[in-house]
Amino acid sequence: MADEKKLNLDIEPARLKTGSSHQLQRDTRFRMIKGLKWVALAVFVLFILDSALMRVFMPIHQCPYQNGIQVMRCVLMDMPKNRKYMEAKQNVTEEEAREMLTKGKMRTVIDGHNDLPYMIRQLYGNQIYDKNFDFMHLPYHVDGTRLEKSNVLGTFWSVFVGCPKSDFDENGVEFGDAIYADAVKETFQQVDLVKRLIELNHFMLLKTSSTYDFNSKHENAVECWFRADASQNDIDACLFEEIFSLEHNLYYNEYDGGDWGKVGRRFSFSPHGWLSSMMGAEGLHQIGNSVANLRGLYELGVRYMTLTHGCNNRYADSATALRGARWGGLSAEGREVVREMNRMGMLVDLSHVSADVMREVLGGVSRAPVMFSHSSVFALCPHPRNVPDDVLHLVKKNNGVVMVNFYPLFVSCGPGKIPANATLEMVVDHIEYIGKLIGWEHVGIGSDFDGIDSVPAGLEDVSKYPDLTVELLKRGVKSIDVVKVMGLNILRVWRAVEIVSKEMRHNGVLPMEDKFVKNN
Repeated sequence: MADEKKLNLDIEPARLKTGSSHQLQRDTRFRMIKGLKWVALAVFVLFILDSALMRVFMPIHQCPYQNGIQVMRCVLMDMPKNRKYMEAKQNVTEEEAREMLTKGKMRTVIDGHNDLPYMIRQLYGNQIYDKNFDFMHLPYHVDGTRLEKSNVLGTFWSVFVGCPKSDFDENGVEFGDAIYADAVKETFQQVDLVKRLIELNHFMLLKTSSTYDFNSKHENAVECWFRADASQNDIDACLFEEIFSLEHNLYYNEYDGGDWGKVGRRFSFSPHGWLSSMMGAEGLHQIGNSVANLRGLYELGVRYMTLTHGCNNRYADSATALRGARWGGLSAEGREVVREMNRMGMLVDLSHVSADVMREVLGGVSRAPVMFSHSSVFALCPHPRNVPDDVLHLVKKNNGVVMVNFYPLFVSCGPGKIPANATLEMVVDHIEYIGKLIGWEHVGIGSDFDGIDSVPAGLEDVSKYPDLTVELLKRGVKSIDVVKVMGLNILRVWRAVEIVSKEMRHNGVLPMEDKFVKNN
């Protein structure tokens, strides 16, 4: 039998040579398929090797943190591209970039805090389908018409509701669940309002729940990646090239009165002039002592949570609570909530909190960079809502961002100053102070429009954002730093928060659970 098998094998080549054409065709197909398999295997091996080498140069967890520098392989992306900029080849001069910004042809603004939903609740009872409600023409600081005239790329709409009247329930229990029932209900109503508002105005507003949305729903997001030892100059050179390049034309568009896509195809990160719409909640009183509600808000699209508003709560002290501090910073449960927000991927917002809470969170409780969604500088205006210098230095160490508030009471106060005299130039003083003290990577804007009863001269509404850009450029701020201030910094922080969340989940960090007493 063995000889027969050997014989058959030995004669196979001869048989094939003299075999039928059908046999020859079948053998040819077999060889082609086998060859394609080898090619596919080779491509796969090369891909794996390439990815491995890239990760050696820039491990994903080092992206936002390396050596205290905001090392961005990609501002808005997860995986590195087959491209590195150690020396960016720029084809746009600084003068040309400044001209692009000055002429208002670039949509760069991402506002950290806009209270339009609160205004709609107060004036219209959230009835946006009523004939009296017209999104394009609203009475205060924000509406569709003025947004179209502005350079706004995105906004965090606040789903704020106020604090309870007392910290005690009718039985004298401090921070009891019952006192927060209305706040929880109204919070979910405000989230529903924003979602309906986006749907009703889908021609202008775009629901945005992650930095990935900027990359996938928006055309050609900024892409840069670096070796771990890249300097801030390397980073800025790449960002300058990506943002201002006439070839890439990323933030730039000229509207010709017709289709947004005809001229300047890449309209910033936003297709067809849409305004990216995110949500933030303004105080942990809005979760009613339940981390389950916090996760529920996240699932509905809320992407930052301010730890307090004007009242203390079960988790943290407010900067302006009438009773003064309750915890001397965070409570033990508050520290757990901050870590849970890190795990979820929710931005921790330190506006409204006491300075002790700021220091505690920034001192190591938060594993991710944090934001101040609408706060200004204490050194220029000594109000408890503003950020002291020692905290600003902690913000730099944390790689966070302070988004400057426009409210005159937080801009123009202290000896020789009164809020009524607040101006756009004073707001820029606050921005410039932070930029020069801790770096232009750590400052943004959080207007508080529609949530404040007065505004600085020159910043009457959202159509005035471009004037902030002009004033910063007049003061000699570099064009790339202006773009960081106007929106890029908060995207960097948000992306870093998402990365920390992925790492914590990957490492098996479990969700925080509510504690409650079982009923018999």
